[in-house]
Amino acid sequence: SVNTQARYYSEVGSVIGSGALPPKVGETTSYRVYWNLNNSLHTLETVRMTTTLPQDVAWLESTDTDIGTVSYNSTTRQITWTIPKLLAELGHAGAWFDITISPDSGDVGRFMKLTSTTSFEARDSSTSESLSESLTELTTELPDDEFALGKGVVTN
Repeated sequence: SVNTQARYYSEVGSVIGSGALPPKVGETTSYRVYWNLNNSLHTLETVRMTTTLPQDVAWLESTDTDIGTVSYNSTTRQITWTIPKLLAELGHAGAWFDITISPDSGDVGRFMKLTSTTSFEARDSSTSESLSESLTELTTELPDDEFALGKGVVTN
């Protein structure tokens, strides 16, 4: 299984983002995006997750991963997590990266898009089957962050 989520607070409530929450016009707010893979069936090869940042989202050069590499292409605005081989015995792999937004007056009253659709691709080394999944875009709504619920709409 694969999932992606944006957070301002950690699962235990400590602050991992920064800035105004809810996001405020003229102020910068940072968020952490998590990508998680769970696999216990077969080893996966050429694992790749990608998303593109909207024009009004900034990359912070702050990342971490259990395995593989997270990279950012400033020309295409694409973030890529590549794992040459994900052993089934590992069970779980995760990566994260930090991004920021600085809303303007046109963003007031709405959630801002943080990432475009995220795609997952891999090859099952036992069956040679290609696996792929598309995950919905992330916004400042942060539905997976219980401490930030109701604080995603941009204000003045």
